[in-house]
Amino acid sequence: MHDEQQTQAIRELTEINHKLSQDFQV
Repeated sequence: MHDEQQTQAIRELTEINHKLSQDFQV
């Protein structure tokens, strides 16, 4: 797995995790 692809995947997972965190806080 290339670093760029890995970084992109982590970035997407971070955004999803952040959205889920906001949903649980509400």
